[in-house]
This record gives sequence, structure tokens and C-alpha cells, in this order.
Amino acid sequence: MKHLRNYNINFNANFQIVFLRSVNTNNGDTSSQNKPLLERIQSESDRIKNEISSISRKMELHYDELDDSMRRYAGMSTCNRSTLLMPTNLDRLSTPKSDPEIWEWIHNRIKQMWDRWRLARADLESRGDLRGFRKKKVLILPGFLKGTNFARRTNIRRGGPLGELLQWADLIAGLYVLGHEVILEHDTRIVSSRLLQYIKKSSDCEEDYHLIYVDRASMSALPAEIQKSYRCRLRLLDVYGTQAMFRDPIYKETHGIRGAPEAELLELKQYYTFYPQTPDNTFLGFIVTENQRSVTIQKENIAVLYGKDRRYITITSQIPYLEQYIGPPNVYTINVNNDTEVITGIKEAIHKTNYTPFIPDEFTMTGYLHRLSTLVERQDFCSRYRNTTWPPMTSLLAVETDLGQSCSTACHIKGSLDINCQLILWDADIVHPSVKGNRTYQACTLQENNRLFSCEGTSSDSRRICPCRRYKKYQVALPD
Repeated sequence: MKHLRNYNINFNANFQIVFLRSVNTNNGDTSSQNKPLLERIQSESDRIKNEISSISRKMELHYDELDDSMRRYAGMSTCNRSTLLMPTNLDRLSTPKSDPEIWEWIHNRIKQMWDRWRLARADLESRGDLRGFRKKKVLILPGFLKGTNFARRTNIRRGGPLGELLQWADLIAGLYVLGHEVILEHDTRIVSSRLLQYIKKSSDCEEDYHLIYVDRASMSALPAEIQKSYRCRLRLLDVYGTQAMFRDPIYKETHGIRGAPEAELLELKQYYTFYPQTPDNTFLGFIVTENQRSVTIQKENIAVLYGKDRRYITITSQIPYLEQYIGPPNVYTINVNNDTEVITGIKEAIHKTNYTPFIPDEFTMTGYLHRLSTLVERQDFCSRYRNTTWPPMTSLLAVETDLGQSCSTACHIKGSLDINCQLILWDADIVHPSVKGNRTYQACTLQENNRLFSCEGTSSDSRRICPCRRYKKYQVALPD
């Protein structure tokens, strides 16, 4: 007679893991034989229930903190919102009159590309991708423009933060051409005074904002009362992204981690990145423009490093997206410390003559607008009981990693999941849920702290269990 504790894995709507236990016995009289075993099982069951109850209480406390923010947004959500209509010109997109130089680059980029923005928006509507989407009032608050010299003409010419300016310019243009009401500000003192007045009211359909886009500079300058009251409406533009290790204050203190204090307030998906570095965050991106003229370009076998001040240059790859999703002949990834690999890579690149220029759909205007419009309409951090239809459960793909492999890597490779847990443990770390052992005996560890769910954590002695998501080809932010 063989008794097995068998744990089968299911994923619930929030992509968390639930373990269901069954006990296999024969049909004989097991009342005396199995009594010690059943007592142990009952004891373990009680322990697990207590653990779940403890976690539930922690979650309730977390949600209680969000109640005020959610209640205020619930009032906003009952307001009648009009259908999205494409503006005919840029008249309703006015930059702040104070310190206009810092908005100059952004305004010029939008103005130069306005006709192409309108064509892309019309294309999106003709495909039916905007059907049912409603107009929102959006505040744009890029704090890095205020109190720094980043956006001054002289610094831009020397290789200043063009990536940040590019991301903000395309976000503003995209929201505006889609038909949302866009308010531009860079002075957090003016904004704070306004928002504190709104907080005193339960809701205001005419004045208050549905969404507020910030960066770390503007976020840190907002009073704590505003951060808490508007936390679920905030979207933080973050070029390189933020990971789960920054979210929990106890974990940070234990592991000596510093920085990103706002991460304890926001969810990881509220961070909008330049490239899709990690599924933990939300990929916003930017536009790669195409040459609109039909011209013949004389090719020369030379390489160019775009000139920047030394402090803006790095020698390691910062764009794994190009390696993973594009690759040769458009992208070659080489080890700069290997002379042979460098020479071989350069020769392959400069001697390749029959390649076609390629821009992934997610970096075209239409693809960008498709992604942005979907995020604005579907992504919700304010509802007390989350609308779990987006991303839809049909896009879920459960995957088990190899040792030392992150969920980001495993999800890209699209592996499989074959787990049968004989023992369940609980722990708070960025590598859980995970599994140890071979196919005969496996010990599974669940995530004890919901703030530490991470796609990037790795373990040398455990295989991670990953809730991956199917995505559209060349549109990784949108579920398939």
C-alpha cells in the first residue's frame, strides 16, 4: 500500500498559485493504519490554512491603505466620458508659458510629425481598434525638465537625455492625437496646490484627472498625501525599469538595497519603460520614424558611434530586446571583450548587402498608438476587485525555468510546466514560487509576500514557476 500526498497546480485569475491536495489510498480498511498519516495531514492542513489566513490579513491591510485612492477613482469612473475624437490641429495642446525653452524640443518633434500621427490614428480607427474607448483627462508632469539643465539647447546638442525627451514627446503626441484631454505641466508646486484642492472633494468630473504621468523627479516632489490619494492613477516613466526587490521595505533593509522609494507605493506595472526589458514593468516605448523620401543612399563600409559626453556612453548592451526579438542581419550582438568576435561581427555587418530595413510594429506609429490606447483604456490599478479580463486568462502560459534562469528568459523561450509537489513551504523572496528536487520528489515554495513577485529573480538551486503570457508578434505589451 502506497500513500502519496499529491499537489496539483492551478493558476487563479491573478496568476498566483494555488495548491490543491488529495490523498490516494486503497479501498481497504485504513482507519487504524492511516491514523498517524491522516493526523499529520490534518496538522499540515491547519498550518497552511493559518498561513493563508495570515497572508489574507496582510492583503486586507494593504487594500485598506488603497481604499481612499480607490473610492475617489470610483467616483471619477461614474462620470460620463465622451467618445475619442481625433483633433484636427495642435491648438489645444499648449505648453506652459513659463520657461518655454525646456519644452522646445518636445514641441518641435510633435509638430514635425503631426501629419503622420494623424494618418496612423486614422489607420488604427479604420481597423476598429478604438471601438468603445472613451476620452480621459490626463496630466503630464515630467519633473526632470524642472530644476535641471537637462533639456536646455546646449545640453541636448552635447548628448543630453534625448531618450527621456523622446519618450515624453511621443507619449504626449500619442495621447493627444487619440483624442484625450492632455494637460502639460512641469512645476510640481502648481500641480500640488491643484491636486490638494481636488482631494478635499469626493470627486470632480470636470476638474480632476483620470491619469497622471510622472517621473522619479516629479513623483518625489509631490507631497505624501497626494502620492497616496492618487497612487492608483500614477504612471511613472522609467527608462530602464524597476524590479520587485525595491518594493518591500523589509526585504530592502535585509538585503542592503537602496533607492526607488516610490516602489513601496506603486505596483511594478505602473512603471513605463523605454524598451520591454522585463515583463514586471509596462512597455511604453517610442516611435522609430521611417524615411519619407525615396532616395538612393550611397553605402560606405564605416561604423559610427553617436557622439555624446563621456558620462552618457556605456560599453555594455542596454537593449536585450534587439538581440532577442530582432537579431541578424539587422542586429548583431557581440562580446566586446572578445577581439575575434568583434572583428567577425563587424565583417558580417558591413559585407551584408541584401538586407531589408526593418521596424517592428510596436515601434511604428500605428503600433505605438495601438499599445498606448489599450493601456489607457484597459490597464486598471484602482478597482478594489480587479477586472481580471485584461490581460485575458487565455493568454496565460505556465512555464518552469531551468536552474539559474529567470522567468523573463524562460517565458521568451516558452518552456513547459510539469510539477507534482510532495511538500509545500512558504518564503518571502523574489525567486518564489519555485520548486526543488527531481521528478520523483519535489518540494515547492510559495510566495509569502505578494510584493516580491518578480520575473527577474534567479536561483542556483531552485527552478522557478512562471506565469508567462502569450503576446502579439512584435507587440509584446499586448496579449494574444
